[in-house]
Amino acid sequence: DYLAGWQRSVMWGMGSALVLAVVLGGWIFVWLRTYNEARRLAKGMTEAYETTMRRTIALLDSLPDPAWLTDRDQRMIAVNEAYRQLSGHDEQHILGQTVTDIWPASTAQALRTQDAQALSTRLQQRREATQEVAGGGLRHFEYISTPVLDEKGQLAGVAGVARDITQLHVDQERIRYLAEHDILTDLPNRALLGNRMSAALADALGTQSPLAVLFLDLDHFKFVNDTLGHEVGDQLLQQVSQRMRAHLDSRDTISRQGGDEFAVLMQGFKHLSRVAIVAQRLIDTVSEPFLVEGHELLVGVSIGISTYPQDGTDISTLLKNADTAMYQAKAVGGNAYRFFAPEMNAHISERVMLENNLRRAILGNEFKLYYQPQVDGASGQLIGLEALIRWHHPELGEIPPSRFIPIAEESSLINTIGEWVLREACRQSRAWIDQGFPPVVMAVNLSAVQLRQRHFSDQVMSAINDVGLAPQWLELEITESAFIRDTDRVIEMLHKISSMGIKLSVDDFGTGYSSLGYLKRLPFGRIKIDQSFVRELPSNEDDSAIIRAIVGIADSLKKEVIAEGVEQPEQRDFLLRNGCRLMQGYHFGRPMPAETLEPLLRQGRIFPAT
Repeated sequence: DYLAGWQRSVMWGMGSALVLAVVLGGWIFVWLRTYNEARRLAKGMTEAYETTMRRTIALLDSLPDPAWLTDRDQRMIAVNEAYRQLSGHDEQHILGQTVTDIWPASTAQALRTQDAQALSTRLQQRREATQEVAGGGLRHFEYISTPVLDEKGQLAGVAGVARDITQLHVDQERIRYLAEHDILTDLPNRALLGNRMSAALADALGTQSPLAVLFLDLDHFKFVNDTLGHEVGDQLLQQVSQRMRAHLDSRDTISRQGGDEFAVLMQGFKHLSRVAIVAQRLIDTVSEPFLVEGHELLVGVSIGISTYPQDGTDISTLLKNADTAMYQAKAVGGNAYRFFAPEMNAHISERVMLENNLRRAILGNEFKLYYQPQVDGASGQLIGLEALIRWHHPELGEIPPSRFIPIAEESSLINTIGEWVLREACRQSRAWIDQGFPPVVMAVNLSAVQLRQRHFSDQVMSAINDVGLAPQWLELEITESAFIRDTDRVIEMLHKISSMGIKLSVDDFGTGYSSLGYLKRLPFGRIKIDQSFVRELPSNEDDSAIIRAIVGIADSLKKEVIAEGVEQPEQRDFLLRNGCRLMQGYHFGRPMPAETLEPLLRQGRIFPAT
């Protein structure tokens, strides 16, 4: 029994061991299969992750701009080559780090904030900024941060790209700069000045801080353009701009308004004396000679000044009043400055009215020539006539030349008016000759503006040829002011006219820039003594001395001399005693129209008529 029991126990134990071995073998088999499957799955997942990362990195590297991937903690998962180059770090120092560990604090804070907003809002974020890059230098980027979701829709991190828009930014800034600056002079243009004036007025509105607007117009610039061409004129404008800008503070804005007009906005001054000092400084620097392509050029500048709030509280009013004051500066001869005064507007309105009426007068034939006798003071014999323009306005009546000639010169209408005077005087002179009257010299006054025309000598030749007037019967009277600028060219022009046989005389001698030098160089045959020296003869000792000196100069240079403004017999007698035989003035005859003069010419009347 014992043996049988033992056998049963052994058999039961062996069966149990067999069962246990089978179960254990099954477990081992199952575990091995599961382990292998797990290894396969893990390997597959690893390979898939690595493939995904390779593809992600390849995709990132295909982008020319810096790009990155971060997890939910904003730690770098992947970056591309452009990112590594931009940061100056290799991959080991980037992956697993935050932007705080990679970039300077100012850049890192902005990047971290933008990525955080993308995570919190689950919306794409964009911004533009300038960033310092590795190796120094600045680049302008558009930063784009896009939230990344996993397959369950959970936030996985952020995908970002920094699009380099440096060239676009540079181009935009250049376009903006060109839109706000004058191409020729590189000064702020009218638009930028308006913006700065708006800002300045807004700042000054509460504090009532003073502002000043200076309106500048170059004197004699048109002459340079007309005689030497626009290329020289442009270079002159560039040099003028550079000089003026160098004499202004950085807080002042100088703008080119167009043509030869400029404007200056001044801020931060306490007293108007500061504005006056700056204005005079600009006048002084512009008055110095300019050298352009071998030409020494002299120009001036007229400046009008308006101030805030006294002369206006808006841009247009300040500019308009400064422009008005500038015309007053020109009216006194230019190269000066004037502060605006309310009464100036009335004067400017009259000037504009007269200029408009002048244009209509040219078209409406409202001008007429009067003729004043020039005589031998001893015999009263007529030796010439001076043609003098008169303007009879249909509503305003007679308008004296002293009112409209300066306006005509400023507006260049004098060229048209002067040509009409020249042609009409030649026509009338020829008409009298055709009627059988003895020919006398017809004197015509010239403006300095007319002499600056390139083809003026051709205009003169055309005027005498068209009516068949012999050149010796035409005399052109030129004032001394015509020789102040571009003297060499004026001399060349006058020599050409003189070579045609036309007579030349210096008008109003002694009142301008009298120079024996130009008298010696110019082909004048006659000097005309200005009436201001004749008016108080013979009682005024200074005038008497001047008359003797002028007659002496004329004799030395072998020039004729004629005195204008002779109104009294005593004046005539003094002039005759001192060697001046030729005279003109009310004592011998007032200016008169052709129809009044003709009977006197027909009778061969001696002047003064007795």
